[in-house]
Amino acid sequence: MSKTDCLIFGGDAGAAYDLELLSVSVFDHIHLAVSAFCDGTVAASDFLARGSVRPVAGKTLNEACASFLAQAQAETVLLVLAPAPAVSAQTLSRLAECAEKAMGAAVLTCGDEPLALLAPREKLSLVSFEDELSTLRLCQTLSAVAHYAPEEEKHIVTDTLTAYYAQESIRRRINLFWMERGVLLVDPNTTYI
Repeated sequence: MSKTDCLIFGGDAGAAYDLELLSVSVFDHIHLAVSAFCDGTVAASDFLARGSVRPVAGKTLNEACASFLAQAQAETVLLVLAPAPAVSAQTLSRLAECAEKAMGAAVLTCGDEPLALLAPREKLSLVSFEDELSTLRLCQTLSAVAHYAPEEEKHIVTDTLTAYYAQESIRRRINLFWMERGVLLVDPNTTYI
């Protein structure tokens, strides 16, 4: 796959990115996943950006995307549109495989709500994000394929309750990873390493 730049957009969910999941913020969780997947620049809405993440101006997705695309250098762009545990390095790799098979773009979705979008930069520059986002509209506009988030990870973090459900999804994923490698967990429903 070609080089990929990433934009993590805060939008209305900005405060949700500060909630904690397994001792790190939602933003840090997504940033770690994106950093493991992307080999280019990682940027975020200016109020989210911290550390090595480049801030991008723009209150709306259309403004932030235009600002980001003007500076993006990679051929492929990943837009993270919602804080969700489904945005993991593994899921993003599967999203990239879908985009490659479709010879273009792919949308990670939870129902009709897009969580992330992977597309060639030149295709994204033609899209207007002024209207309400839907997976169907993005798939039609970009000739993209939809990749559905795993059933157990369909939690978009909006408040502390959804953060708890997201944390449980991540904990299960981590425990399963270690159990598949032979680690014996006394109580996998409450333990994470």
